[in-house]
Amino acid sequence: MKGLWEIVDGTEPAPATTQENYKNWATRNAAALSQITLNFATGTLEDLQDVSNAHKLWTELESRFTKRSLT
Repeated sequence: MKGLWEIVDGTEPAPATTQENYKNWATRNAAALSQITLNFATGTLEDLQDVSNAHKLWTELESRFTKRSLT
């Protein structure tokens, strides 16, 4: 499925549920969430299992796993 990265990186935010393109966005968001979660060992994301937005999940993972400089 194409067009997932724009959802993950936040350049395509969730439209209002009343907008015509919401269903398409929601389908792609679910696919992005699946792709992200399938790449982690069981238990790694337990505290994030209720996150329903791929961009929010990605941002949280980025903050946890990005190497930080000691300086």
